Amino acid sequence: MILQHCQVFFHTLHQDIPYPRHATEIMTNETLLQEFEDLAERLSVKLKYGKLDGEGGLCRYGDNFHIIVNKKLDISSRVVVLARAFSNFPLDDVFLIPAIREAIDTHQDEEPMEPD
Repeated sequence: MILQHCQVFFHTLHQDIPYPRHATEIMTNETLLQEFEDLAERLSVKLKYGKLDGEGGLCRYGDNFHIIVNKKLDISSRVVVLARAFSNFPLDDVFLIPAIREAIDTHQDEEPMEPD
């Protein structure tokens, strides 16, 4: 099972991190989540939702990238996890809608928190 093999820092959920509102104001979190899921498919990144102790994150297993997200997170927290994960990819030549690019740029320098 992929959850057993990935070397991922599953970090704790930060309830106090509000999602930034700029270009995203016109998009719902549900729409942002769908856009990130579509991006994963376009980049052949396997996206899985599962039971985790932390938020989730990006891992590499063999030649494949996986993003694993805690299925208990609310939609806005899932968007933040995906934005952090995609900030590790070279996306300069990939078309992204402005709200997705903004979310990724906002979260690119955030370090994942390790579980307590």
